[in-house]
Amino acid sequence: MLTDAKTVGRARELRHNMTRAEKHLWYDFLSKHPLHFRRQHPIVYYILDFYCADARLAIEIDGAGHFTEEGKALDKVRTELLNRYGIQVIRFTNNQIEEYFSAVCGIIERVLRERIQRFQTTDEITTSRQGNPSVTASGDSSPCDGEPLK
Repeated sequence: MLTDAKTVGRARELRHNMTRAEKHLWYDFLSKHPLHFRRQHPIVYYILDFYCADARLAIEIDGAGHFTEEGKALDKVRTELLNRYGIQVIRFTNNQIEEYFSAVCGIIERVLRERIQRFQTTDEITTSRQGNPSVTASGDSSPCDGEPLK
């Protein structure tokens, strides 16, 4: 996955200007997580709010701009591209982070466990069939998709 210098520079800027919800999720959960997360991580010409390479998981925190018709359409195209690279995208709203933080963290933990387990199983199967490890994954839909958490 190639990333241009402009996208890398913009990601660096965004790391210094995170939203309140992004800071909350980063400093109170993801930065301390045993799996390594990157914040404002560039992939191709997109910048992911948070990315865990081990699980091929992108976590997006959506503000008001994502709820317009144009925003939804752009998010759909972006998610489809990332899914083709085997990256699952899960989305939460700023409000969900602020109001339902524990539930959000629980969803992230569940998806991480599922993804890691799938990769370990796939890796074992691929290694036994071909003699060399090769992890593959397909993209999945978000368990949240902006709906209220339960």
